[in-house]
Amino acid sequence: MKSSLIKYIVIVLTVVFSSCEKVIDFDGKIPDPMLVVNCVIVPDSVITVHLTRSKFFLSKSYEFTNVENATVNMYINNSEPEELEYMGDGVYQSAKTAKANDIVKITAEKAGLNSVESEVIVQPMITILSVDTTWVSTEYTGPIYDSLYNEIGKSTYAKVNVRVRFKDDGNEQNYYQLFVQKRTTDYYKVKTGEIYEQVLYNSWDIEYDDVVFGNTQSETDILGLSGNELNRSFSDELFNGKEYSLSFSTMASKTEYFDGKTPTDKPAGKEDIEISLNRLSKSYYLYLRSANASMNVDFFSEPVQVYSNVKDGLGILGSYTTTFKQFYLGEFLGYSGGYYGNY
Repeated sequence: MKSSLIKYIVIVLTVVFSSCEKVIDFDGKIPDPMLVVNCVIVPDSVITVHLTRSKFFLSKSYEFTNVENATVNMYINNSEPEELEYMGDGVYQSAKTAKANDIVKITAEKAGLNSVESEVIVQPMITILSVDTTWVSTEYTGPIYDSLYNEIGKSTYAKVNVRVRFKDDGNEQNYYQLFVQKRTTDYYKVKTGEIYEQVLYNSWDIEYDDVVFGNTQSETDILGLSGNELNRSFSDELFNGKEYSLSFSTMASKTEYFDGKTPTDKPAGKEDIEISLNRLSKSYYLYLRSANASMNVDFFSEPVQVYSNVKDGLGILGSYTTTFKQFYLGEFLGYSGGYYGNY
């Protein structure tokens, strides 16, 4: 009976996976290519537009063709147009910059392709009112070693809960995105006695447990930009017009040294938390959400169409601003993996 069941399962799996390899001939009409516009505007920064040509979804090529020597114009608050300079590789650049709350319109023309246009409101910055931390000790401890691998103390690990408080504008619907990373500054000594600084960034142990993200997410959940950065965009639906404390957590440790064993051979490193809270235009928010959904469908899911706000073409004209905060987490011993101090 058992062998018959295994045989049956193998047959079923064979049928399922072999059926997925069936080739379906396409006998429809291949659509004409369109202009694809990609531009995200940051206040008081040079505006760059990247133009490519769309391709058919059954194309065997993975590369998009840059559109060269097109006519790209920019209008700020219905002003006279500025023609953007062609920089090469499909990139067009402005001489002017836009300010917060400006209305920016981009048009593009190229012989043989439909003319396109799009418009966006440049997003103002959001004010972070405070960043608060709560340390929760754990039972786990580990040894601390000096550069000669002598045990000189121990580390007690803790979970650090962080709350970023800001005020939402209740006059309109707003959209946000959160980035968090650790900045580790470490030092190492060479044989000549010279000491060098090394700065590393990581975000693998950041946990995003706030309700606005839908569920707990960590940097290891999904690979690449599609999961990590896109998933952390959210709207003000749950807190429109109110103050809100956005939460995430990470791990740190408190170091205790044995009597007379404090290391003196090099400066102690340090670790900081860097927080970027972005305010997004609605168009950029919808683009990020739909792009993320299209990259994370399972085998049997329906395809997801990526949002575009380009009239008679494809792509995205969006805007965002970043409010940046950094705070000291603790001192760090690179060769021991421990912290000491601020706990």
